[in-house]
Amino acid sequence: MLTGQKIMHAQNIAWSLECPYAHPLKAVGDRRYALVFPSDVRFTYLPQEAQGKLEFFLPKGAYATIFLEEIAGRILFTPSKEIHARFMA
Repeated sequence: MLTGQKIMHAQNIAWSLECPYAHPLKAVGDRRYALVFPSDVRFTYLPQEAQGKLEFFLPKGAYATIFLEEIAGRILFTPSKEIHARFMA
């Protein structure tokens, strides 16, 4: 859930999970799927560059970085201390 003024909140047991994240914001709000799967996945080997090119489509709101980290089996991006402090404060 992306909290906002026009978002419909969950009911019953689901509300107990969602409630801690339901902050009043001056935004419309939206929902995202918990699980998404890429489509149109294509891999092309480029022999002249000796590298591969991966193409795929993810729905709006999905994070390509997370998908790539799952494929690589490791973290690909570590935010700087400044960025981490800014968003975790």
